[in-house]
Amino acid sequence: MSKKIFQHILIVGLTVVGAAGCLPAETPPATDTPPAVSATTPTGTAMATVPPVTATPTQTASPSPTATPAPVSFVSQGETLPRRSPTPMPTFGALVTDHGIACMVGPGASQMRSGPGFNYNLIKILPASITLSALKQTADGLWLLVATTQQEVGWVAVAEVICQGSLAQLPLAGGVPTPPPTATPRAVAFNPTPTPSASPTLPPPSLASWRAEYYDNPNLTGQPVFVRDDPVLNFNWGADSPAPNLPADNFSVRWTRPFEFVDDGDYKFVADVDDGVRLYLDGWLVIDEWNTNPYTLHSGTFAKVKAGIHTITVEFFEAEGLAHINIWYEKTIVSTDKWIGEYFSNPNFSGTPVLVRADESLDFDWGDDNPVSGLPDDDFSIRWQKTVDFKPGDYEFKARIAEDDRVKIYVDDWLIVDKDKDEGGEVSGVFKQLGGGLHTIKVEYLDDSGDARIRVKWDRHD
Repeated sequence: MSKKIFQHILIVGLTVVGAAGCLPAETPPATDTPPAVSATTPTGTAMATVPPVTATPTQTASPSPTATPAPVSFVSQGETLPRRSPTPMPTFGALVTDHGIACMVGPGASQMRSGPGFNYNLIKILPASITLSALKQTADGLWLLVATTQQEVGWVAVAEVICQGSLAQLPLAGGVPTPPPTATPRAVAFNPTPTPSASPTLPPPSLASWRAEYYDNPNLTGQPVFVRDDPVLNFNWGADSPAPNLPADNFSVRWTRPFEFVDDGDYKFVADVDDGVRLYLDGWLVIDEWNTNPYTLHSGTFAKVKAGIHTITVEFFEAEGLAHINIWYEKTIVSTDKWIGEYFSNPNFSGTPVLVRADESLDFDWGDDNPVSGLPDDDFSIRWQKTVDFKPGDYEFKARIAEDDRVKIYVDDWLIVDKDKDEGGEVSGVFKQLGGGLHTIKVEYLDDSGDARIRVKWDRHD
């Protein structure tokens, strides 16, 4: 296939350094609850790939859009494309899955409790933007019984989550346990000993440093062991502990810092970590790699960031062995007219791609040849991404592949199509009530053996 040379993207890098390892309030990832999807073929064995970002769809608007910059496509040897783009998210559909209704924690954290009320025991703090499955509701509609992706079950207030579809479809909860009794106040002497005043709290984080919260567990749970300001977020602890009162393994850190973005535009965020990391921009999940990967570079993009102050939150956890973290961001371009493809010489989308290029459309028939020089004839994988301006409505996404090929299609990281069958052919999935505006389509394709062929398209149902 012929190669086109495109203008190289001007990168404006800003290295952000920081303090200790960080982790969101969950254990390593499980499969996210899918959106409004009705696939016409059974789901097969999941294709090996990097865990998808939690798509964090929401009903709140993303940062105010600015004019879309002139698209710049490129060919690059050895440059890794951002793995996901949390550009404006879809309006939720109305699907109730076999596992309940898909929900996510809103912009603020949520308290998971043992019963439907704030007088029940606190199970854990759920950070913003993580996904949940709502299973039941109380008769007054104020509390939901939910399950996390790690199968933790508890109650959250309806006001603290955003859900996909009508909660009226959920069954009512019965047999709710009685809350623990409130402690009886003790008699107080006439001249009691004064209660010691609380330790002074640190002021809000500033533009000059990261506010760092260090935890002696890998789940960001409970109270931090200590809180301090870290001027940069670039640490390499090796096999040592970040501080004397923290363990060398199984700790976590959350950093928060406001940054002033001088220019409007698209930005790429990069995390060089060992082990797990999540990065949020103004509460939007940009990087979601909550897993134990030694010395791995992760990235994600956010389109149309408005100039001004924006808050970046980084969560990190260290499991065991060596630990390090380095965070930075840089100006980039998110393509809205061409597919940006990453071509890998292995079937797992792993390592540095052999080629990153812009493709006009996803309609290829390579036969028994390799798609590009440097790829094998079989056992290669390709990931394409494209940002598309959709009208609101129901959309059916279709893929046609050769025998022994595999394909997945995501809309804003919600899995819509999952084809893993020997006979090849066409597979499709439906996203109901897709909100109007920009959405990122991601296609992951794997050639196992024999011919290689893929065609992707979608239609709006009137």
